This record gives sequence, C-alpha cells and structure tokens, in this order.
Amino acid sequence: MRSLYEKNSNYWRNEIAASKCDTTRLWRTFEGVLGEASVADTDAHTADDFTAFFKDKVKAVRASTAATPLYDVPYRLTPTITEWNIVTSKEVEKLIGSALNKPCQLDPAPTWLVKDMRGLLSPFNSLLFSKSLTTG
Repeated sequence: MRSLYEKNSNYWRNEIAASKCDTTRLWRTFEGVLGEASVADTDAHTADDFTAFFKDKVKAVRASTAATPLYDVPYRLTPTITEWNIVTSKEVEKLIGSALNKPCQLDPAPTWLVKDMRGLLSPFNSLLFSKSLTTG
C-alpha cells in the first residue's frame, strides 16, 4: 500500500513540475489532483444566499461589539499649504528629462516616449499641477 501512495505522489509531483511554465496545463493538473468540482457544487449558492450571508455576518459583528464604548478620535489641526510657487513648464520639462529610463510594465507610455514628447507634455502637466494646488 505504501508503494502505491509513493507512486501516486511521485506521479503528481512530476506532472506539476513538468507544467510549471504552462499555466493552462498546471491548472488541469491541479484539477486532476484535487478532483474537478461537479456542477451541483458550483450551483449550490445563489446571489440571494450570498447577500443573506453578509447581512447576517454584519448583524453578528454589530451585536458582538454593541457594548464596546465609542472611540473618541482626537482632533488634530493639520497644517495646510497656503502659499506656493506656480509650477512652470520649464521645471516640469527638466524633471521629465532627468527621469531614469527604467521601464515599468504598468506605465501606459514608455519612458523614452514621454521624454521625447516632454516639450508637448510639460505645459499641460504644469497647468494640471498648478490647478490641483490652487483648487485643493
């Protein structure tokens, strides 16, 4: 019986290792290891069940914390900026030009393109920064 368990375990380990670069194959392997969920399992809960669960959960949390005294949040006066220098196009252009050329997958535009177009972008950005500061 032990050798059957080891054989089965080794088989699945090898399958997982072989599919590590192919996510589709990896998920199929996991379905084989864990067993695919039946349709009855996935249709067991409705949106109304989901809503009722969370309503009951919130009601239970409120009931369990009802006796807890309210927390007195201390008031703090935070300083605000009342004076600043307007951001100029030349300053923005200089900052864009000195930016590092490190590409990021999340950037919608490549760094090199932003740097090349800084003459066109800097007036808009300086206006945007200045308006943001003046309007809060």
